Amino acid sequence: MRKKYLSISEFGKICNVNRKTLIYYHNAGVFSPEKIGENGYRYYNINQYETFNILKAFRELGVSIDEIKEYLRDRNPKEYLNILDKEKERVIEKLKILDDIKQKIESKIEITEKGIEEEKNNEPYLKEFEEEELYIKNVKNSEDMEEFIQFINYCSEKNIDRGYSIGTTLDVEELENEDFLNIDKMYLKTDKGNYKKEKGIYACINHKGPYEETGRSYKKLLDFIKKNNYTIDSCSYEDSLLDFFAVKDEQDYLTRISIKIK
Repeated sequence: MRKKYLSISEFGKICNVNRKTLIYYHNAGVFSPEKIGENGYRYYNINQYETFNILKAFRELGVSIDEIKEYLRDRNPKEYLNILDKEKERVIEKLKILDDIKQKIESKIEITEKGIEEEKNNEPYLKEFEEEELYIKNVKNSEDMEEFIQFINYCSEKNIDRGYSIGTTLDVEELENEDFLNIDKMYLKTDKGNYKKEKGIYACINHKGPYEETGRSYKKLLDFIKKNNYTIDSCSYEDSLLDFFAVKDEQDYLTRISIKIK
């Protein structure tokens, strides 16, 4: 003869939850055992399995215990559809958030792979870039960290951040004056930009070491441009390839410096 009632442990195994969860639902008045023995033990009917699966699905979708209790008090097909529609919207929103996280991770992978590929290349080189969309902002004082904090917060609030590191630029005048730490603008690569980095041939160098020492790489790159009779045609762009999260030592940071030439 088939056993009609299951102990709390047996029912928990079938539903893939622990007994503490079942006790919690019982005490919350959401899902109770069909029978409680004289010894105080909880017993469940196998037919309660499908009901519990619905409850479990609601909880996985983020429906609160209070919402479930309210629904159970006056449940009917229409209310069931209402709660399902509501949770469908929550799932759609969660999927958007997960897709955004996925995109940021993919960007980090792309950057780090470039860093590993370019790590040993410290000589100037030419590279053709396609047009890139950037969100860019002027920097009033390159030593004022508050400007960077405000920029990061703004990009996060407006969903501009796509996982790329913050880049910085030096204008042509600063390059000519060898003022290599006086940042002109900061930017993020995004699909919600206010500026387009031009397509074209760029003279590049991969600076290895702290940001404060980029001057030596700038000088090397500018010498390369001059010796090959190129003309500077844009500000410089500084893109982090390997940073704090990728390497332990600041001396191993890798920053790509690129300047459009003609």
